[in-house]
Amino acid sequence: MRVVVLVFGVFLSAQLYSQSISGRVVDAQSGAPVASAHIYEMETGLGTISNAEGEFSLSAPGKRKTYALTISHIAYASQQVSVAVGKPVLVELVEDFTSLGEVEVKSTAGTLAREVFEKLEAASETRRYGKAFFRQISMKDTLPTEWVESFIKLSYNTTGLKEMAVEQARVAETRSRSRDDLHLSLTNFTYLSFIPLYAIKPSGVATPFSALYFEDYNFYIEEEYLKGEDRVVKLVFQPGEQLEAPVLSYGWLLYNLSQKQFLQMMVIMDSDLGMKIDESHLNKEAALKNSQYRFAFEFSRTADNLPELIEVTYTADLHYGEKVSAMNTHSTFIVYAPNTKRHKKLFKPTVDNNFYQEFKEARYRPGFWRDNPVIRRTAAEERIIQEMEAAGAFGSYFKGKR
Repeated sequence: MRVVVLVFGVFLSAQLYSQSISGRVVDAQSGAPVASAHIYEMETGLGTISNAEGEFSLSAPGKRKTYALTISHIAYASQQVSVAVGKPVLVELVEDFTSLGEVEVKSTAGTLAREVFEKLEAASETRRYGKAFFRQISMKDTLPTEWVESFIKLSYNTTGLKEMAVEQARVAETRSRSRDDLHLSLTNFTYLSFIPLYAIKPSGVATPFSALYFEDYNFYIEEEYLKGEDRVVKLVFQPGEQLEAPVLSYGWLLYNLSQKQFLQMMVIMDSDLGMKIDESHLNKEAALKNSQYRFAFEFSRTADNLPELIEVTYTADLHYGEKVSAMNTHSTFIVYAPNTKRHKKLFKPTVDNNFYQEFKEARYRPGFWRDNPVIRRTAAEERIIQEMEAAGAFGSYFKGKR
């Protein structure tokens, strides 16, 4: 048996390159690794993020020996470095985010929220194209149960994913031979994985910058910061008491007042989003409790205010008879080649389309994936991959086209 979940998946595309540039990003003062730092190759616009250990690698198109990179992170000053092919670089970032303490005057929160709402509404009229990479890892207690990676081409705006086409994907699922073994299975990911920042149509999920629910949310400014010479505020949003919807969300947005740009957003939902457990063959009661989704967005450094990095974490307690297991899945989505030209042969995903048709002709090629880790795997992730490859878990779950 398994828990079947419709969640945050994500999508993506890439191509084979002949050489790579790599390095590690750390805090200049403490030497601690800096995770989720943005790394861009300045000439091509290709990018990636650092992993939990601060490490990154980036496929370098062309035959140049050195490349100029821009390294940025919300809490640090941006830095430009020159990197030679085959010679890892150490990047030390200096903190550049100073708290000014709790804000006493909160009357401007409503005005700011309206400004954010109107920016998202205006951006819904445009469409952006790009190439993206998605990785998802599911765990039951300390055991990995599923691995998903995919490259896609896509178009999207503030209302969500519009079109996409899978270029390469691999999925592995592990389970015990016990028919009573339950675990998360998220392989039927759909466009639902790309939560809209601005929703036009009615939805059972209430979000703060939705045309349907905006007036029913409460906003206040919790804190103010300086980033360099720019003023940044933390705008908190919570559903009002009168708001009625099956699923309510809450969270906060970091907004650069000086540049009129979104920096980060966290959206939290204390819900299972309708997940069901197939109990038809179970002899004990099973239930998911304490379910929560956390959607973390980081936005483009350009003026379009669209996300380039989305990290989604789902957690729940799986109760099966007397046993309780901690369920967890973490997804990372990055647009590593934004603003590319209009893609051809994209299709519009639907709730019922889980991309099996897209994958049916594919073959798992270990070499492709070893050479194309857009988000560099950590040592722990490498161990998971080795174990799943040794068990032959890849190459048979999906067969899709490349």
